Amino acid sequence: MTDRSRPIVIFEDAHTKQRNLKGTLEKDGFSVVSIERAPDMLAKAAAAKPAIIITDFDADKVHPLKVIEALKANAAFKETEIFIYSDSIDVKQEVALRKLKISSWFIKSEKSADLIGGVRTHFSWDEMSKEYDPFAGMEEEERREQVLDEDGNTVGEEFHAAPRTNAPRAPSELVDVIEVTKPKPLEDSESFKEMFSDFQAGIEKKLEGDANSAESFYNLGVSYLGMGMDQQALEQFEKIAGVPDWKQRATQMIGVTCRKLGDHNRAIESFKACYQSTADEYAKLDFRYEIADTLMTMGKLKEAYQMFATVFKADKDFKDTKAKLIQIKTTLESKSQA
Repeated sequence: MTDRSRPIVIFEDAHTKQRNLKGTLEKDGFSVVSIERAPDMLAKAAAAKPAIIITDFDADKVHPLKVIEALKANAAFKETEIFIYSDSIDVKQEVALRKLKISSWFIKSEKSADLIGGVRTHFSWDEMSKEYDPFAGMEEEERREQVLDEDGNTVGEEFHAAPRTNAPRAPSELVDVIEVTKPKPLEDSESFKEMFSDFQAGIEKKLEGDANSAESFYNLGVSYLGMGMDQQALEQFEKIAGVPDWKQRATQMIGVTCRKLGDHNRAIESFKACYQSTADEYAKLDFRYEIADTLMTMGKLKEAYQMFATVFKADKDFKDTKAKLIQIKTTLESKSQA
């Protein structure tokens, strides 16, 4: 769950004041800081260390896009989600917001229901992973035909494993987990291990003084992971987990590596941290998928099903989510009938 100790900041305008948005959010249990439009509003917002900033996108004395650009450029708001609240968003404005990596915008209304729902979803994993059953409306006989064979392929013509989506990935935020986790054969002889250990120590010592060491440690970690040297890989990713430009990629790979090492709780926490630090909707789906996959590995099938289902609801062609759902549902039904 996102830290509720961090408040929501509202850059107040006439609409939010008239609808008492602050009071509505506070009744829902959120901490809210109201800030008037003024030259020092960014400084006041930074001092509040908000989880979310709600700002309007309607023209007034301050050009709204300039405010958002200033927020995105300020390091104090790097881990702050920006919610746009506007009378309307046209295509040109939408393009401008997407260029700034803003994906959360809401249209003003009497009850502000969509905006309140967006805030709840941001803060609550329980809300986000609430059960959604994509097969709920299907006949029992039809559902039973949708099982997987030993190779993981769907049996029957009703469903096929969903193809990998063609949606673009953001290289700075996502890693091709499948490619970097394929183990490569490593020699077992003691002499090879000793030689490799010396080589490894030499490489890591050299990287300590490298001006580009963050990228080098990351690449070394990926190489270790590809060779099945999971613990060594984890050590490299941990070295750069605090480097701003590499934090998210390193954290994701810590999650992947911990899952391989069997530290599933840390893996899930790492993927959650990645989810909460990005506004990219495709990346968010990818991190939800990784959490669901980890829960499935842990044998927590009901929780995994719920999380996979939220991914499927958002994008029915995302990776092999449909096949995962069918596999889990078949297993759960088989256990209930045993």
